[in-house]
Amino acid sequence: MKINSEVSKLARFGEDAIEGFNTAVENGQARLAMSILVDVINAFDEKFDDIDEKLAVTIKPEQTLVEEPKAKAEEPKPKVKEQTTA
Repeated sequence: MKINSEVSKLARFGEDAIEGFNTAVENGQARLAMSILVDVINAFDEKFDDIDEKLAVTIKPEQTLVEEPKAKAEEPKPKVKEQTTA
């Protein structure tokens, strides 16, 4: 997956945000890495929004799950002590 990043491109790490992020981290450039990371997070956010929209279209409102009633647990039977004759 390639994510375009203008910040990474301007830093001459290439257009791919993930490669630029890794290079910035390896170089100890934390501030630059965080700037590139913003592009990565925004790209993932857009992908998640697309997935949410697709799921909303495929799931119809009448397709809701109905919870089945739970069976009652059996009550424990009282234990009867056996009497022994001496």
